[in-house]
Amino acid sequence: MSPTRPRIVIAWALVLLVLVALALPRSRIIGDGREYLLYAQAFATHLSPDIRPADVARVAVLLEGTDPGFRAAAARFGNEETIGGLRFGRGFVTAPDGSLYSWHFWLYPMLVAPFGVLVQALGMAPATAFTLFNGLCVALALAYLLLRWRAPTGARALLASLVLLSGTTYYLWWSHPEVYTASLLLLALMLASDRRHGVAMLACALAAAQNPPLVLLMGGIGALGLWTWWRGREAVRRQAAAAPVGHSAARLAPLLACSAASLAVAALPLLFFGITLGVPNPIAAGGAADPGLIGPDRLFSMYFDPNLGLVAAAPGILAGLALLPVLALLPRAVGAAPSAAAVTPAAPRVWARPGLVVIACVAISVAMALPALATTNWNHGQTVFSRYAYWLGVPLTFALVVGLQSLAAPVRLVAGVLVVVAQALVVAYYGLFGHTWRGDYLAVKPVAAYLMRHHPVLYNPVPEIFIERLTGREVQAGGASAPREILAFPSAASPTKVLVSPGRADALTASCAAASVVVVEGGWRYLNLRPGSVCALP
Repeated sequence: MSPTRPRIVIAWALVLLVLVALALPRSRIIGDGREYLLYAQAFATHLSPDIRPADVARVAVLLEGTDPGFRAAAARFGNEETIGGLRFGRGFVTAPDGSLYSWHFWLYPMLVAPFGVLVQALGMAPATAFTLFNGLCVALALAYLLLRWRAPTGARALLASLVLLSGTTYYLWWSHPEVYTASLLLLALMLASDRRHGVAMLACALAAAQNPPLVLLMGGIGALGLWTWWRGREAVRRQAAAAPVGHSAARLAPLLACSAASLAVAALPLLFFGITLGVPNPIAAGGAADPGLIGPDRLFSMYFDPNLGLVAAAPGILAGLALLPVLALLPRAVGAAPSAAAVTPAAPRVWARPGLVVIACVAISVAMALPALATTNWNHGQTVFSRYAYWLGVPLTFALVVGLQSLAAPVRLVAGVLVVVAQALVVAYYGLFGHTWRGDYLAVKPVAAYLMRHHPVLYNPVPEIFIERLTGREVQAGGASAPREILAFPSAASPTKVLVSPGRADALTASCAAASVVVVEGGWRYLNLRPGSVCALP
């Protein structure tokens, strides 16, 4: 370890400690937090995931001052509607034997449970247990990044900075597994780049238990591990008349063992729910996921929607990635790959082929995004941007940091500083923890409002986003509580953009001078009006 390394580690540790300390008072049981808190309470009291009446009663007492509606809602947990022989309600499902479970898996709250015991003993709010555990997850990822990752010093500093500035602070205080998922995802990418493929797969599996799309990354890392082993085996054969006895088996056996363990961990939710409920995925069985919703509109929304996409919180990272191929075409901007001495004595090949790493990371981010597009609640609860976009941005951040290493040192330094400054300005704009109206998922963000006022043709969001942010309440396009016919922005008196339900589209389109008519999800249509045009809305 270099003499300066301890100081760097201490500095980052202090930064993280300050962030966690500031986040603790802001901790909230939010989103699916009721489910995770009940799971954590169940593990703390009887070491099993079935949620018992005593667990519900205890959590009701803990949340008395912060969630007064909990007691009334508890009567409907797993008890609102019957689907496929199972009783569903408020994110819970009642098993055939009468046991109550959340329809999310219990691994994350099980790990939070010891922190729950601690904060209850100290008289702290129950939500702080999640913040403390989330902080620990970030600490473990940063510890590997600073102490073990085989990367140049500049790359380590840049990655650590961008991880904290691209969404981590917005979700640190959530009672949700987003920070847990993002930390394990980052750890897996670093481990894979260091050729520790087996451990990288295990990190992916732990995250996949809560967010199944990470199984795709786990499979990709496994395939990379096998390819690396095969290349090494062939190299040994070429260099010697016969490979050393046991060489292949000694290198392959740990990878296969980790692969088997990873598959078991990733499959645990399917096995558990299959045995207890009779369905492998209660979220899909309860109608909260619909593969028919997967499509290019939602994929574009995940990354580039100014209301909830990755671009809303990480414009610097997306801009940096977009500029990488441009800079690569400039001869003076491209430098030599980092030498082995600049990284470690055993420098992995990732630094010799940064372009390939960038392509692979972008591809895996998009591949993992596809299953997430099936959620029926698209404009879900969030801080600043989509919870899915937060952890899907981790591979892109990693790609940017690796890709910058192919540039000449001055260009790399300027580009890295610009990206960090851009992300710091974004955090300043939304607030460190996103506690401003701009971060509210039921408010139209200023950039989106500008586009819909002045360039409505350029922004045609998924209808649920438009409806919920325009009305300021959570509904679903096509749902029972959704507006049925016409919504106009910014007002019905002087609209620039109008959303029309399928049943009214033809008549209204004929009466309004629209610059364009765009058909979107569910058959809804956007009428993008010309400046100063007249559109008589009922």
